[in-house]
This record gives sequence, structure tokens and C-alpha cells, in this order.
Amino acid sequence: MNSYLLRRSSRSHRSSGRSLGVACLVWICGLLHAQVPIPFSVVTNEATITITGYTGTGGDVVIPASINGLPVTSIGIHAFSENQDIRSVVIPDSVKVIEARAFHQCGGLRRVIVGQGVVRIDNEALDARTPICTRGVGGACYEFVFYGPGMEVIFLGSRPDGDWPFGCRGPGSFEDRSAPSRVRYLPGSGAWGSEFGGVTASALEAPSIQTHRNSPVVEDGVFSFNVLWMPGSRVVVEATDGLTPPNWIQIGDIVVGAAWDTRFSDPEKASHPSRLYRVRPL
Repeated sequence: MNSYLLRRSSRSHRSSGRSLGVACLVWICGLLHAQVPIPFSVVTNEATITITGYTGTGGDVVIPASINGLPVTSIGIHAFSENQDIRSVVIPDSVKVIEARAFHQCGGLRRVIVGQGVVRIDNEALDARTPICTRGVGGACYEFVFYGPGMEVIFLGSRPDGDWPFGCRGPGSFEDRSAPSRVRYLPGSGAWGSEFGGVTASALEAPSIQTHRNSPVVEDGVFSFNVLWMPGSRVVVEATDGLTPPNWIQIGDIVVGAAWDTRFSDPEKASHPSRLYRVRPL
């Protein structure tokens, strides 16, 4: 009797084990086929996707080239506007149009990487400045002062169409007290000229040390700065204690991240108060 109960118990355990295995397999398959949540609001138009809003936590934002199997082809009106938490945005090659005020008044935005497919940028799409009314009558404002960060926009393709992608930058009633922005483009990407939308344009020919509000910086006694260059590239950091004559020595190297910049820290800076730096591709 006892022997029979033991054998039956053993078969029961094997059966429950098989059931558990099947249940786990179904659960895992469900995970594999579940759609991963995305931090964007979107609309579908003729089998393409337009980004209409952003619900993420900010920082470095990478817009996907496709969502649910459909290509992302445009960034919609006010899609990211007034978001103060975005630090940088990478726009994929699939995007063709950046619509009006897409990144309007994004006070923390420091860098936008524009993919090769963009052919049109509408008015104020890249105007991250904040206008402060200085004179008005009856609720209508007719004089502004603009404040905002300096923003760097890197174009990977040819010059797109666009009259005022950075908003009004000329003289008049709109005083601009924001930090200067600049446009960078890759060598060989077509005729760009010296400006785009009223912003100075120049070729991005080598890695560079970034100078803005958060670079260079000293945190917990450690000096650091951001290096800008193409993602996945290795960059050598060199330093010298003087320029008469310079004695450049390699103090490290980094691999540039997907957001086009990576922070380099120099824990020896305190021992070299006059240290100067330069970077070069490896």
C-alpha cells in the first residue's frame, strides 16, 4: 500500500512538473511577443508613423526608426514642446519632416542629431528658447526677450528646406539673451554655406571638447568634460601642463556613446592645476 502511494505520488509530481513547465513556457512566450511600451504618442497615416507627443523621463532621447513595424517619418507639431527634461535627441534617417514647434521651449535641450532623411524643418521647430514678455497692452504682448540654452544641431545629411527652424533671430523687438546655438554638418554632405536659419553653420571634422553649462564640471572633487564625436568611435584624450613648449601625453581614451557625447574624467587634475586638454580620433 505504501509502495503504491509513493509511486502514485511520484507520478503526480512528474505530472505537475510538466504542467509547470508548460505554464512557464507559455508565460515566457507571452513575454517575447508582448509589445514593449514606448514613451511616445503617435498617429498612423497611410502606413507611416508621426510622433505627436513624448511621455518619457527625459535625458538622452533616441527616436526609433519604426514603431510596431511602421516607419517613423515625421515629428509632429509641438511633439516635445515645453519639455524641460530632455537633454539630447537623436532623430533617425527614416524621418523626413520636423513640423512646427516640435522642440519649442525645451529649456534643457543641448543637442539634436538630425538623420539623413530629413528634407524639411518647419518654423520654430528647433527653437528651444523661452520668450519673456517685456511690453504689452491688454493681454497682447508685442516685445519679448528670449532666454535659453545654447543648442548644437548636427545634420547627418544634406541641407533641408526651412526658413525659420530656429525662430526669429534677427534684430527688432525680439531681444535675444540666450546662449548662441550652432549648426554642424558632416564634410561632403553638400552645399551648406556659413549659416542655416540664422544660426552659424560649420563642418564637423574632428572630435571636440564640449563647453556648456554642464561641461567642463567638477563633481565630488573630480574634473570632467564631455567629448563630442560620432557614436562608436574611439577618441584619445591628451593633456599638457603648459604650452611653452607643450608636452602632450595620452591620459586616456573613450568610446563615444549613442548620444554623440561621452564624459571623460581626470582624477589627476587637482595635481595639475594648469593642465590643458585636446582630443583626437584613434
